[in-house]
Amino acid sequence: MATFVYDGDGNRVKSTINGTTTTFVGAHYELTGSTVTKYYFAGASRIAMRKYTIPSSMSVEYFLGDHLGSTSITTDANGVKTSEMRYKPWGEVRSWWTSQLTTTPAYKLADYTFTGQYSYMDDPSTSGVTEGFGLMFYNARLYDPAIGRFTSADTIVPGGLQGLDRYAYANNSPIIYIDPSGHTYMCGASCEAEYEKPQYGLDDMADMYDVIFDSGWDVLDEAAALGAVYKVAKALQKEMNSAAEMAYQSCLENRASPESTCSLPTSVSAQQAFDKNFSQIKLVKVTSFEYQGGTYDAGCMTSGNTITCASLNYYHYENKVFNLVHELGHVFDPGARVPKIFVDNRDSILRANNIDFMWQSNTAKTGPETFGDLFVAWVHGVWGPNGDTVWEGYEDLGSAKDWMTTNMSEWIRH
Repeated sequence: MATFVYDGDGNRVKSTINGTTTTFVGAHYELTGSTVTKYYFAGASRIAMRKYTIPSSMSVEYFLGDHLGSTSITTDANGVKTSEMRYKPWGEVRSWWTSQLTTTPAYKLADYTFTGQYSYMDDPSTSGVTEGFGLMFYNARLYDPAIGRFTSADTIVPGGLQGLDRYAYANNSPIIYIDPSGHTYMCGASCEAEYEKPQYGLDDMADMYDVIFDSGWDVLDEAAALGAVYKVAKALQKEMNSAAEMAYQSCLENRASPESTCSLPTSVSAQQAFDKNFSQIKLVKVTSFEYQGGTYDAGCMTSGNTITCASLNYYHYENKVFNLVHELGHVFDPGARVPKIFVDNRDSILRANNIDFMWQSNTAKTGPETFGDLFVAWVHGVWGPNGDTVWEGYEDLGSAKDWMTTNMSEWIRH
């Protein structure tokens, strides 16, 4: 039996495995009963650990990693090897060794193992003891090294092979790529030099779509923001390519003579579609912000091309994405006047919020906030409290959907 508790930003703060509870404070501190584990970093790299039972103390143990950042060897302060782990290509422990140190608490292998991720696998040095549940924690998702796949689909759909199989791990190239966030495969420390493979991560995607984050954004919130950008980009791409194809077919049907020519439609990529309709997007993180006379310590607001967010404290990652799609709707907003009947009857037009999806980020009955949520509906192609079915009392659904669809095709810069 395994249960987890997460904070408002989606960070793991507690796990209970087989009745044993561990509390996590970021990536630096863990408390299991009276046993404390502290981790030390050099930049983003975990380089050392100290574990002790209050009030006893244990000396620092240093981590040595491979090209993927996996914990391969640990040493004491004098450089004497205290443990060693080797891995199969997909992350299972192939072999292990310890120096049989006598410590308080009892010595065990490091929990951060393959590619530096937290392991909920059984400790191979304690044969016959069930301590885990066979998976590894990759922040956004859990990973099964026995089958080399994630246990849930990626909520961000990249291009290429990874986008065709959203359960795939690291582009199906585990000796080259890593996936520290659970969302974006990227190269290990020496990947580019040794394998001549370009690194592609969140920073690369931000550069591609001209998105700038300030220093307050963590990797999961950055992934959510870029997931929103990608959803919007794909919706724009679909509309633009569909419009080009329709124009081509219309030309063929209405040409004056068989000899008349029609230019073949030119398709655009998601990146090109986004670039045509958005200039540089700046994302700012703050503790709280002022909006329409109120102070908010959660959610986001938009001014021009700047989206300012406080805590994105939603139960599900996908809700963060939906909120940021709503804010991108404000950035895109052409200043159109949303019909008052749509504002007044928005609950009959838009899908209701639930624990998984936040279809309405701001339920205020104003034109701009209604447009932001109409934009969410248009991007996802999901309308109405009962889907696209127009029930009695929901007659505004069809006209609102048609209004948004027709106008978006005109507002989009082709």
